[in-house]
Amino acid sequence: MLRTDTINAKSEAGFVELRGQFEQKVPDYCQITDAEYSFEYDGTTYDAGTRIPMTDEDCRAKMREEIEGQMGVVGAVLIALAIFFLVVMYFTWKAWGMLSAQEDEEGFYEGGDQEGGDSLLDYAED
Repeated sequence: MLRTDTINAKSEAGFVELRGQFEQKVPDYCQITDAEYSFEYDGTTYDAGTRIPMTDEDCRAKMREEIEGQMGVVGAVLIALAIFFLVVMYFTWKAWGMLSAQEDEEGFYEGGDQEGGDSLLDYAED
């Protein structure tokens, strides 16, 4: 039984539209062409420069390879973005620790600073 909620099943259902989108960008996308040499495809030999349409299975395989290749680029960008955010979080955590230690040394939470001056908490009581 074929599951209809998988990405492959959805792409199979919309193959005609997907193929149209690919061929809109590159008109000869699902065609085989060899301008220099004769070639064999599906048991038939063709002369150099002949263009023949691919079978649906071959076109699906070609589109799948291209999409999977593009997913590698997307994955690399997302990994770089995640590393960037981890670095930002690390330096934010370090800065938070330095500011907390500085406030503890100045006695901000103890009602006054070390030189005997007023703190913000003293003004809040008035």
